[in-house]
Amino acid sequence: VVVDDAQWLDATTAEMLMQLARSGRPRLYLSYRPGQLGADASGLLDALADRHPVHRVTLTPLDGAGVAQLLASMSQSKVDAAPQATAWLLDRSAGNPFYAIELLRERFDSRRLDSADRQWIDRLETQAPELRAAALPTRLTDLVQRRVRRLSQGAQRVLTIVVAAGEVHDVAALADAAELSPWITAQAL
Repeated sequence: VVVDDAQWLDATTAEMLMQLARSGRPRLYLSYRPGQLGADASGLLDALADRHPVHRVTLTPLDGAGVAQLLASMSQSKVDAAPQATAWLLDRSAGNPFYAIELLRERFDSRRLDSADRQWIDRLETQAPELRAAALPTRLTDLVQRRVRRLSQGAQRVLTIVVAAGEVHDVAALADAAELSPWITAQAL
């Protein structure tokens, strides 16, 4: 069982997870922001540590080498292929891998980079000086909102419902909720 943002756990959820842990069947994986645990989540972690071996992994932001490795793996290039792009991406993302990927996605979505071009990393490297001065969104939410605004109205409606409902496996039910045809709903997905 995976629980993301465990710092937001309430007492009922913490108790349910403790019951699961007592059963010994599932493994529990909890992620949380250090220093932000509430009393319920903290109590759960303490109780788990008293009864079961607990392995804690602290995730820190990527450093320059980590961002270079991320770029290298995405572009299938050498780690040192784009030092200026690495510096820009590290500076803008503050080492947050999700934000770094979203910043790159923004370059592709805006057609400033072409993912079909095997040399896109070289183009990003030449764009890096202007990117450092550009007024790109400074917050991840701004970047994601910019992407959402580019979606069709139908896709935005479907996205709103999926965000509220969580996982959706039935396109027909999603279409009904979005008041769209199943065909348009499937296209929006």
